[in-house]
Amino acid sequence: MSEALNGFEPYQKEILKGLEGKILNHPDFVAPETYGQIFDAADLKAGDTVLDLGAGYIHVLEDHSYTHQLEDRGLILIPIDDTVERLESWMLHPYHQRRENETVVRPVTADVTDTPFKNESVAFALSINLINAPIEKSAEQILAEAHRVLKPTGQFLISSFGYDKMQKPDGTVVYNNGFTEDQFVTAEYVKRMAIEVGFAEVEELPLDQARIDAEFAAVQEIIERNGDHLLEIVHPFAVLLKK
Repeated sequence: MSEALNGFEPYQKEILKGLEGKILNHPDFVAPETYGQIFDAADLKAGDTVLDLGAGYIHVLEDHSYTHQLEDRGLILIPIDDTVERLESWMLHPYHQRRENETVVRPVTADVTDTPFKNESVAFALSINLINAPIEKSAEQILAEAHRVLKPTGQFLISSFGYDKMQKPDGTVVYNNGFTEDQFVTAEYVKRMAIEVGFAEVEELPLDQARIDAEFAAVQEIIERNGDHLLEIVHPFAVLLKK
């Protein structure tokens, strides 16, 4: 994480200090090379806008994930979140300071279901691990807003790290954050809703098993401190939607 601060102003160190314990390397089960292939196939051009709906605290300080694949493409990356504190973490991103023909990062404070972008003005959108929390924003609202702002040739990559299925010492099976199975947002549900809001094509993307295994090990280590046991990660997915 400290390497990401090289060349940055001192005030950014203060931001990092204030965010200690809040910035997590949240899982992203889509491999960086998959992002690269998708961006290439989408024929994105310099100056095109890419939205990250529900960017949250930056999760790519150590694992560059999709942002690494934007490098040198000349794209404008706009992380969107409704909490300013979360967006402050994006000021630490190494792509925040740009040279000519490189990605520009421009955080925007907004509700991801009501963004300040015109209809059909955005080339590409993505949302990583937001749709799996239906208590915050519904899948339908997120999909509808992405469809509204995307150009007629636009695409939307939406992913979920799913839900941790855990067993308590008494044998009870529970899921992270108190979710119940009737609340799960699955790939099939997203694909069905995407068609309903107007997307013409849906494609389920491959997940990186090594990333899933690493997340499983990390979660297992944490919950074992309470005597719990991680059984599996259920319903992780990534879907590419096209207008």
